[in-house]
Amino acid sequence: MMNLKDRIENNLTLWALSLAATAFAAGAATDRWAKDIFGSPAQADECKAGNWQAIARKENWVPTSQCPAFPLKIQVSSPGTGTTLAVNETWPKTLRIPFVVSLSRPLGGDGDIGFVVKPKNSQNYFVVFPLISRTRETNSYRADFGIDLPTPIEKGMEYEVRGLVIDKKEKLGDRFTDTLQIQATDQSVMLTEPISVIIEK
Repeated sequence: MMNLKDRIENNLTLWALSLAATAFAAGAATDRWAKDIFGSPAQADECKAGNWQAIARKENWVPTSQCPAFPLKIQVSSPGTGTTLAVNETWPKTLRIPFVVSLSRPLGGDGDIGFVVKPKNSQNYFVVFPLISRTRETNSYRADFGIDLPTPIEKGMEYEVRGLVIDKKEKLGDRFTDTLQIQATDQSVMLTEPISVIIEK
């Protein structure tokens, strides 16, 4: 009485099908592993076409060896929302407190950190790029001397502040009517959720 092994070996068709199924499974596993490590061919093609910013935002983004990588997360980590600031008469256009933007990974060679500031009573969103220092251990970027605005600070006014990342700051103007307009300027633009600071009366 033949066992299953003997039956398979004696049936050439069944043996060939088994071999093909084994090869297919191995190939599929290799392909999945390659995509996990290197990204799909479509992703690599998009990177070569210069669309790496959109890819870098996806969870399954291709490695930095294939695309320059922007951070996946960005937030204003200091000051806390609702912070009250005093007006410094020496610096009447400056929010005089360090502002810190934290990133989930450091920026590459191309990348600028800025801020978008909107006075509550204004229709304008002001884009500013203050002097920034980096704390390497935490991927934090600090505007140690505060944020200079194009107009004097108003006492009692609330200001909405967002952090901004873009590959080259020269692509942006200095004022916009909404945040969607800012984001539409270039696909590399990333904005944080807003915080608010309130100026003492």
